Amino acid sequence: MKTNYSDDLNQLIEKLFKPSSPSEEKNVAMSLTEIYNQVTNVLPAKWIYEADVFECLKDRGFETYPQEVKNTVTIDNKEEVQTTYVLKYFLKVKL
Repeated sequence: MKTNYSDDLNQLIEKLFKPSSPSEEKNVAMSLTEIYNQVTNVLPAKWIYEADVFECLKDRGFETYPQEVKNTVTIDNKEEVQTTYVLKYFLKVKL
């Protein structure tokens, strides 16, 4: 039984995505978990970990960028807007 999918993972990432940046047009912002979920729709999740996807993306020159997320929360019956930042990969989807 095959348990090492690193070559398959590299080929799939190369086939699906191309590095991009927030300033480029027609890019998609995805978290590591979102990319992992797409990868494990094709490759077996039992043998692929988010850390594997992270290493593959890093080796291929993908970079993370902070993305602002604003949420409205109610505290003591007052609505407040809270801003947080999440790291996203900006990439071009090839398919």
